[in-house]
Amino acid sequence: MEANELHEARTNPEFLKFLAEKEENALKNKNLKELYEVLDSTFILDLDSKKIDSLYEEILQIAFTKIEQNLFNGTPLDLNSEDFYSARALYEYAIEQWSNQNTKGAKELLFILLSLLQDEILHNSLMVHIIHAHKNTSLDDFYTILANDKQNEDEKYGYFITNFNFDITKYLATNQQIIDEINNELANLVEK
Repeated sequence: MEANELHEARTNPEFLKFLAEKEENALKNKNLKELYEVLDSTFILDLDSKKIDSLYEEILQIAFTKIEQNLFNGTPLDLNSEDFYSARALYEYAIEQWSNQNTKGAKELLFILLSLLQDEILHNSLMVHIIHAHKNTSLDDFYTILANDKQNEDEKYGYFITNFNFDITKYLATNQQIIDEINNELANLVEK
């Protein structure tokens, strides 16, 4: 959107009313997809930061409840369904923890997400994340040294870092001892 379009959307009472109604319905139905659409619109329009924080908190509460249910029932997250938004929320929260130097918390959250996915691309990329959170690599170093900003062709990977500056299969094979150590350390997080 161009600056004049953003200004028009920010000041359009009908659009703001539509956004408020969409938020209300999404909260009532605990619809993460709709809440993310409201959050993304609110963020793009640079509306009230307290509103953004509030929406994000609601998203996390709903997503964590759904993830808890998946863990309890032993069912994986289906990235081709509404589960995608739960995975996105958990990933974003883990990255937030990592950016706040809480590498242990980030590692645990990413491990939980990894345990709920049956997607090889995300599974492998999350393991790279977990290895570097385990090594206390700063998030800045992770982004600048390891991650490759190549665009993901599959839209479902757009919110996740899945491209790296190395062959991921060889990298994981080389770090198998660390992976085993992490699995032993964190297995209790996902056991019933």
